[in-house]
Amino acid sequence: MTTNQDDSDYRERAKTISFGEEGFSLETVDGKWLEFSYSVSPRLLLATQFEREAGKLMPGGYGIEWEELDEHLSVDGLVHGKVSTETWRSVYEWYELRQLPQDVPSVRQNGHVVISQ
Repeated sequence: MTTNQDDSDYRERAKTISFGEEGFSLETVDGKWLEFSYSVSPRLLLATQFEREAGKLMPGGYGIEWEELDEHLSVDGLVHGKVSTETWRSVYEWYELRQLPQDVPSVRQNGHVVISQ
């Protein structure tokens, strides 16, 4: 009978992250350097460079978090070629909300952002 996975199962982890104009690099715990394009996530593609560079490794090095962008990517997923599966509709709604001034009240109705009067 199989039970929970034990700690010997291998999952990629990173110990450092660095950012460039076209993408970001991860150094894994075993010393490999891996490079990724910002195209792995629509939110990273649409972000400013300042927002991209605010990414931080999550505890244990299993993922990367961009709090301001509400984006989280797993290191293991990136290493195995997985990219964000967020729909473009969802990205568009997120992007549309970002363009509104912070003091403008808004709500979502039928998948569209509506500015409250």
